[in-house]
This record gives sequence, C-alpha cells and structure tokens, in this order.
Amino acid sequence: MLIGRFLLIIIVLSTSILAAITTNLTNTNHQLQSSTVTVEKSKEKSESFVSPIPLSSSAANQSECHESCSMDYCLKYKSINKECARLIRDQCDCCTVCLRTENQICGGHLNVYGLCEQDLLCYKSNKTSNNLTEQTGICVKACLKYQCLLVNINNKTSCECANRRIPCNANFLQDTNNDNKTSHYCEQQSRSKQEQELSLLKTNDGKLDSIISQ
Repeated sequence: MLIGRFLLIIIVLSTSILAAITTNLTNTNHQLQSSTVTVEKSKEKSESFVSPIPLSSSAANQSECHESCSMDYCLKYKSINKECARLIRDQCDCCTVCLRTENQICGGHLNVYGLCEQDLLCYKSNKTSNNLTEQTGICVKACLKYQCLLVNINNKTSCECANRRIPCNANFLQDTNNDNKTSHYCEQQSRSKQEQELSLLKTNDGKLDSIISQ
C-alpha cells in the first residue's frame, strides 16, 4: 500500500511539473512571436517613412558643379579679388569671389571673375572667349520683361533677351528698314499691345554696344 501511494504521489508531482513546463514554454513562444511581429512592423514603418536627406550644395548644383573643388584653381585667380570691396562664395561653394557692381567684369569658370549684385546680370558676348568654361562678361542692368537687346556678332544682328530671370524662349523677329539697317527694337510674334509698348529697345546710353564690340 505504501509503495502504491508513493508511486501515485510521484505521478501527480511529475504531471504538475510537466504541466508547468509546458505552460512556460507556451508563454515563451507567444512572447517570441509577439516580439517578431513587433520588429517586422517597426521595420515596415521605418521603410515606409524614411526621412528625406537634405541635399548638399554640391549635390543640389550638380549640373553646374561637375568638377571637384580645386583650391589651386581658386588661388590662381585670387589676385583678381585683391581690391574687391565685397566678397561672396561662388554657386558651388568652392571659391571666394568678388561681388561686382555695374560695368565690372564677371563670370568665368566658377565665377572666379566675380558675381553681379542683385538686379544686375553678367552679360557675356560670344566674342569674349573661345573657352566657354572661362567665358567672362560685364555686369549690366537687367532689361524689363518683353525687352530684348540687339547683339552684333560677326556683322550679324540678332535679338537676345538679357534678363535671365524671365523666360527667353519666345521667337523674335528682326525689323529691318529698306537700307538693311536693323532698327532699335525687336518684334515678338503674336504679341499684345501692352507687350508692344514694353518691347522698345533701350540701348542703355550705348553701354551695351560698347560691351559687345569688345
């Protein structure tokens, strides 16, 4: 009898222990599954809501700044800014260049010859340089909308808008007299009366003509 009771007690205890172990394993498994689901959801959220990385100045101006910044190139033209009153960084944040006023030289690769002040533009003639990367110009006042400049290159006259801040893709026609001399204005196709009034060319007291002839 005693042996039978002892065996019964052992069986009951073993059953209880096994039940407890099974319960613990089940809870642990549930916790692991829950943690896995949480991690996967967090990963999905992180992939769906990636924070945008701000572009650096070099990346934003990649179309203009193909080459890496060369300090040797900047130092080569450092003497140009020797007597400059105001300095500014170029569009590629590479060289320190001069902030130019009206009728001063400007342009060049990375604008080493200077950038024009506000409301001025660097007017460049095709005759200034054979190398486009080193092409320089002169700071001039921007013309009004619908105005254009008469540009004389190789004895050929064409109409060219000098203000880069407005679209200049409209087709312009030359208005010539009987003596084959180009008049002082360019006509824009299909223009309104208001546009006609604004299209009269102002030669800026001959300054632009002298610039182009250089």
